[in-house]
Amino acid sequence: MPAFRSQMNTGQLALAQTMLVDIAAEPDGSVTVRWGARPGHQPRVVSAAEVAQTQALVEAVALAESAEHRDHAAITRARVALGRNLFALIDGPERALARRLDALAAQDAAPVLTVRLLAGAGSSADGAGAEGADAADLAQHPAAGWRWTLIADGAGPLAARAPGLSLAVQLGPRAPSEPDGFELGGVRILFMAFSPEDTQPVLDYEGEEEIVLNAVADFVQDGRARLRVVEHGSLDELRRCVVGRAYDIVHLSGHGVMTPEGPRLVMEDEVGLCHMVSPEELLRVLRRAQRLPRVVMLSSCHSAGTRTGMASLTAQLVAGGVESAIGWVQPVRDDVATKAAADIYERLCTGATPAEAVAFTRQQLAEADRDKPPHQRSHAWGTLSLVTRSAAGVRVDDKREPLSDEPVDVHETYDYLAEGRMRVLQTGFIGRRRPLQRLIRILTRGRDRAPQDPQRARRGSARASRGGEIRCSGAVVLGMKGVGKSSLAGRAIQRV
Repeated sequence: MPAFRSQMNTGQLALAQTMLVDIAAEPDGSVTVRWGARPGHQPRVVSAAEVAQTQALVEAVALAESAEHRDHAAITRARVALGRNLFALIDGPERALARRLDALAAQDAAPVLTVRLLAGAGSSADGAGAEGADAADLAQHPAAGWRWTLIADGAGPLAARAPGLSLAVQLGPRAPSEPDGFELGGVRILFMAFSPEDTQPVLDYEGEEEIVLNAVADFVQDGRARLRVVEHGSLDELRRCVVGRAYDIVHLSGHGVMTPEGPRLVMEDEVGLCHMVSPEELLRVLRRAQRLPRVVMLSSCHSAGTRTGMASLTAQLVAGGVESAIGWVQPVRDDVATKAAADIYERLCTGATPAEAVAFTRQQLAEADRDKPPHQRSHAWGTLSLVTRSAAGVRVDDKREPLSDEPVDVHETYDYLAEGRMRVLQTGFIGRRRPLQRLIRILTRGRDRAPQDPQRARRGSARASRGGEIRCSGAVVLGMKGVGKSSLAGRAIQRV
């Protein structure tokens, strides 16, 4: 059986203690920095000019990372400049952060940092006066987009070296506490991949599903995880899934883009074509769930990215009621995002909190970069982000009974079409996403579109594909006996 971390572990994690720093946004554009205890417990104002300087460094990093011809040295220089600025900003004249890190290093303890974003005008270290702050305002807190993952001292980024910094950006004043346990004795995951046929490049969603399935296979067998793979990447299908059953984690994987209106997920409509989904649309669906998921994982580019005056998708989800959201600030390669998702799930299933799982995955990404020549490095470790309402997080409690009340959906259930004799699968109908979408398009629009060849590329390079269409008045499904022709045709008829 896979090894679990206990609620209080031995070794470095047992010695780890949370460093808590509050950053309160003030009406004049400045921010107030305050640590929860000495040193640094006295409020210190960071002027609006210093805030603007930090934002300029953030934009310089984004410019270097998004350059058409990526320059490893330029990315590193921009990241180091921002990282050291962030360190100095919360370190202050009392060396509040440096002294804490020195004390942890002397104990051989793993550093854990929570950056708590608050409203100004009366907020304090324990959150008094901040409970009434509007969540949407906190999502647009100036420090929410400051790329805290890159925080660095003279020796380099804290998150990229051992023992890696476990970092969480928290919206609101919730006090530090012990992690909660998932509701049952394991983690229930809903996995949905989307890759519209008219948006290039088409992603290898089936390959990603296989890798994630393999990552949790042992835990599924031991009752510590349940994974449901959704066969369609539409918002309507997501609604049908979350209304029918409770999930601890909702995983959404596919293209993400930053538009003039803000971040969007490039999901599918009912026939497999592009449907741009806003944070508000996604939240409306998630709020219809039996229970809001504890974690939403967005394996999509720009899902944690910000633009001036616009909150990130992850921050908007957390402000809207989701406890924790994981995403990527910049474009990330398909294979890198898939491997990172597998690492995160492996850690979550062995008892890690989201912050611990993300910290571990950042280290894996950083180590992978160190083993490659500069021109082949993904730099993805610095774009993986966690935003939360509770930095303590949630974990699998190995003292609870393993999952037993939710059997894996591997059985097949048949039904008959109304007033007919055609028998079709109601459950167990998998691996027919593209043919089903094609049939629905033909039946509802009278048009067919030539399928596109899948490619592997960055998830952030999504673009519309303008292929030709042909008019048609119907479709014929041909194939050997027993391969699912009736089920495919019947499911298409049910959908229209």
